[in-house]
Amino acid sequence: MKKPVCKLPLSLKITLFVLFSFASLLYASNNYAQRTMLNISSQTRTVSEVLTEIENRRFHLFYNNKQVDLKRKVTLNVKNENVFQS
Repeated sequence: MKKPVCKLPLSLKITLFVLFSFASLLYASNNYAQRTMLNISSQTRTVSEVLTEIENRRFHLFYNNKQVDLKRKVTLNVKNENVFQS
């Protein structure tokens, strides 16, 4: 004797997928980069050097080398700010 197979309708599958997607976004909203404060003080250093210093503090940055002038000199003074505010 065969047991009846319970199939979920497509609308229920989509609803569950969207629900779990939003739940994972809410969980990810309070992550390391948003909680960690950054302190950097630099005088006339290249953008490449500043980005390397930030990456050495356990931040992973993604940028396009063709859109960012890595040789440009910058002065940066940041105290107790997260990466998104800087």
